[in-house]
Amino acid sequence: STLSRSTVEAISTRRPAINNLQRHTANDGRHLTASLSLPIAADDRQYAVDVLTVWTIRSEGFTPEEIARLEALANSISLAILTDIKPD
Repeated sequence: STLSRSTVEAISTRRPAINNLQRHTANDGRHLTASLSLPIAADDRQYAVDVLTVWTIRSEGFTPEEIARLEALANSISLAILTDIKPD
């Protein structure tokens, strides 16, 4: 599916993956128009350790400002995870 492809892309490239969705319906019946998969990366790995995926129902998708804010959030999550898992 499109959603899983964006997740795989974000993990393997360590870069955000944006997908415009066609005919994808959320559980509550609303039509999703775009997804943004953001890698949660560890500095010493060639791939992301997880992915934060956000969807929108707005017809225009995500604005550049929203993407920048969500990237900052993913970076903060990455830093928090790295801080928590690194030995003292």
